[in-house]
Amino acid sequence: MKSNVNYYRILNISPKANGGEIKKTYLRLARKYHPDKNKGNKLAERKFKQINEAYQILKDPQARELFDSKLKQKMSPPRQDTITVTTPDSFRSTPPKPRKSPHSVQKKEAPLDLETTLIVSLETICQNRSCVINYLKPENGKETKSSFSIRIPRGTQSGDWLLFKNKGGATGKKVFGDLYVKVQFKPHSLFTVKDWDVYLVCPVPFPDVFLRKKVIIPTLSKQEVQLKIPAGVSNETRLKLTNLGLPKKHSKEYGNMFVSILTDYPPNKKQKIQKEIAVLKGEDLKAYLKRQDVKKLHYSKVEKYKKSIQKMYEERKK
Repeated sequence: MKSNVNYYRILNISPKANGGEIKKTYLRLARKYHPDKNKGNKLAERKFKQINEAYQILKDPQARELFDSKLKQKMSPPRQDTITVTTPDSFRSTPPKPRKSPHSVQKKEAPLDLETTLIVSLETICQNRSCVINYLKPENGKETKSSFSIRIPRGTQSGDWLLFKNKGGATGKKVFGDLYVKVQFKPHSLFTVKDWDVYLVCPVPFPDVFLRKKVIIPTLSKQEVQLKIPAGVSNETRLKLTNLGLPKKHSKEYGNMFVSILTDYPPNKKQKIQKEIAVLKGEDLKAYLKRQDVKKLHYSKVEKYKKSIQKMYEERKK
C-alpha cells in the first residue's frame, strides 16, 4: 500500500462506494486499459497496474479500512461539493482540507490527472499537420478553458493515449497533474483504416471497366494517382498502391492503400447489359461499349462517390 496514492481517485469512485460498485468499476477500467487491447502503449500499461493495485486494496475490507484511516489523516472528511472536471472520461477529486485560520499549516496541494479525447482527421495524421487540444482545466476550485497545439507523433493509432506532463489540473495554484489524451480518428467519407493500411472502394461506370480506362484515385496526402484498370478486375479484386497509407511507428515507411474497383451499372439495367455483353466479343464488344454515353446514363454509386470526393476537398480547405 502506497501512502501517497488515492485509490479512490484512481478508480474514479466515491469513498462511500460499496463492494459491488468497486468491482463493476474495476472490471470496466481493466477492460479499457488491458495490455491485449493496448499493445505497446506504456501509458495504458501504467494505468492498468494502478487500477489493479487499487482494486486489490479496496476489495479487501481490512486493507480498505487501514487505507481509509490513513486517508483521513491527510484529507478532510468527504464532502458533497467535489470538483468535477468536465472533460470526457475525466477524474474527480475531493478538495484538500481548508485552513482553519491564517496561522494554521497549509495542506499539500493535490494534483489532478485529467483525461480527454482528441478527434483528428486521417489527413492530419498522414500529412503530419498540427492540431489543437481544447479542454477545461480546474485550478484552485475554478475551471478555465485551456488549449495548446501539437503534432501527433508518427505512427499513432486510433485509441492510443498521449501523455502531457503538468498539463492537468490542481486543487491549488502550483502543483499540476498530468493530461492523458486519447486519440480517435474521425470517420472518413471515403477511406477506412486497419493498422497503417488504408482502404478505398472506387465505383467505376461499366464501360470504363471493360475498356480498362484510367481512373483518378484520391489519397490522404495532397497527391492524386492515375490508375489504369487491369484486365479481369472484378468487384472482389483489390489493387495495392504501396506507401500511400498512414505513417508507421519507429519507421520512415508508410502503410499501403488498397483500392477495390466497384463496377457500377445504371439502375435496373445491370442484367440487361450483362446479357448483351455476354454475346459480344472483340471489336463488336468495344463498339458496343463506346456507344454507351456515360455522360447521359445515371450511375448512382459513381455520383455519390464524386460528391464524397468533393466534400473531402472542401474540408481540406478549411
